[in-house]
Amino acid sequence: MLTAEKRAQILPVWAGFASVIAIDFLTSNFWTALLIGACVGGSVVLARALDDAKQWIIRKTRTKVSAYEQIYQAHVRVDQVINADAPVDAEGSAIMGYPWMPKSPLDLVHVKVVVPAWTNRPTSIVAALFVNQPAVASKVASQELAPGVIGEAVLEFEMIPAGTEPILTNVRVGPGRPGAVYLNGNANGPDPDMPKPTFTIEEYRPFWR
Repeated sequence: MLTAEKRAQILPVWAGFASVIAIDFLTSNFWTALLIGACVGGSVVLARALDDAKQWIIRKTRTKVSAYEQIYQAHVRVDQVINADAPVDAEGSAIMGYPWMPKSPLDLVHVKVVVPAWTNRPTSIVAALFVNQPAVASKVASQELAPGVIGEAVLEFEMIPAGTEPILTNVRVGPGRPGAVYLNGNANGPDPDMPKPTFTIEEYRPFWR
């Protein structure tokens, strides 16, 4: 399964390649098609670079106004499968959550969930975040797991609340395929050296406010 980062890396290549094929079919001129395809791929790269620059400026000029961190301490075995494509609130196991109260409307709220897991058979660890109690997850992340090797699902995103009403959050985790995953340990018991699942919320005020 391709990660979001890998998909972003190959997007310009596929955009340019698809343009070459389409234009060559329409014009029967390969060199013209190749030139236009290169321009299309380059424009995708430029647009992504400009977006990255914008995000960097925002990160460097915003002010943190509040933060919350939750650490999951229990050693648990989870065998309720989660569909990584469209998780619902009846799948997996709920491990963390918090009713976040924004300090001010239109602040930037940064949410990060990290769920390390261990398994004794090939599977994946899926982390799903439900915001304001929808039936289907608002955000989801998954990571393939090899037997006996710790891997982690990392879910990270930002949102801008329209008001100061509480934002209800709920984190559910589970294997992506039949089997079991373990948090804070393995099949033999707890492991104090294993990284613990964390749930972090940070609220930032943009520099223009």
